[in-house]
Amino acid sequence: MTRKTIVIIIGVVLVIAVGVLCWFLFFNKITVPATTNTDAGLPFGQGWDNTPVGDSGTTNTSSNTSVGLDTQGKPVARLFQVSNEPVAGMVAFNKKSGETIVRFVDRATGHLYDVNPVTLEKIQITNNTFPKTVEALFKNNGSSVILRGLKDNSDLIENISLILTAPKSTSTESLYAVKATNLLGNIGDMAIGPTNLIAYVLKDSGSIAVLAFDGSKNTNLFSSGFTDWKISWPNSNQITLVTKSSSAVDGFAYNLNASTGSLTKILGPMNALTLIQSSDGKRIAYSYNSNNKTTFSFENLVDKSTNEILPTTFADKCVWSKKSVGVLYCGTPNENIDSNEPDGWYQGIVSFSDQIWRFNTITATSELLSDPKKDTDLKIDMENLSLSPNEDYLFFMNKNDLTLWALKLQ
Repeated sequence: MTRKTIVIIIGVVLVIAVGVLCWFLFFNKITVPATTNTDAGLPFGQGWDNTPVGDSGTTNTSSNTSVGLDTQGKPVARLFQVSNEPVAGMVAFNKKSGETIVRFVDRATGHLYDVNPVTLEKIQITNNTFPKTVEALFKNNGSSVILRGLKDNSDLIENISLILTAPKSTSTESLYAVKATNLLGNIGDMAIGPTNLIAYVLKDSGSIAVLAFDGSKNTNLFSSGFTDWKISWPNSNQITLVTKSSSAVDGFAYNLNASTGSLTKILGPMNALTLIQSSDGKRIAYSYNSNNKTTFSFENLVDKSTNEILPTTFADKCVWSKKSVGVLYCGTPNENIDSNEPDGWYQGIVSFSDQIWRFNTITATSELLSDPKKDTDLKIDMENLSLSPNEDYLFFMNKNDLTLWALKLQ
């Protein structure tokens, strides 16, 4: 090999080496993984802890990739997801400015959040931690809430009342002050009345009583040997009691006078009975099993007129309008309802893909508002339906994953 050839080879190698070095320096930029904030896991079976965890409670400005939202997290469709994390309960109310707010409880932590359904701006308002909150019941204006969760490793439900005080208007801090009160006793089902008192069942004594959110004004209304009641409180005078529904037993429904404690039968015996009563106390919608078929019906309690409602659903999947007399909003399964229901549905063994309907029980007309499977390509099994004060939004939870959804009605 000549000296000239060796020089040429060395030159080529140097050129290649310099090129590779330049590529690494200027073109092959190293990507640094983004920092991810991961919440510390909460021990399974741990009791409730109301110690603040240090979250400053700021507006959530992260991108929202939930269904029905644009890249800025704003709704682009009538049907959209409000929270893509499981929630324990919610309430919609109007602020003094007239702005509608939906307030909900995060199921994993017990933290409370406010969301504007127009912009989906999300603000954390408490950071007191109550792990594994399974149910949350709010005052109508959202100023107080009952958190229900499993105590330690037992099946006993612990009930904690939180009274919320908003920060001063001059403060930059968005967290609310929280006053917690433990509600004692083995409490079964609970309901919040229109005057913001709580109706509840004491399972060990069979008593049905009412009390205020701070634990005061505790008054016993009625006692019986039966404790498996499902309670609702549609108007100030009437507390509705329905035996917990099962296809294995006949069900009954009663009105309990909230002042005198007198009991008046509404319906029964009817197999697998579920029932909801309108806020004026004059109408009921109910489902039951007869001849191996689930039937959904309406009754006017004043003139005793009845009518079947189609498509069929459970009354637990419905909510009465307070602004439009006789109007009912429901989630109705696309599938046929088996005669053994609602047992499997309550137990979480069976789930449905619902459509959203508006029924007018006065004109006997119905209107399909949305088919979530077509609109979102998701199977939504509706429960815990609630209307905003102006009834421009229908809120509900998807039983399949406990996420919170909204349908814009106006």
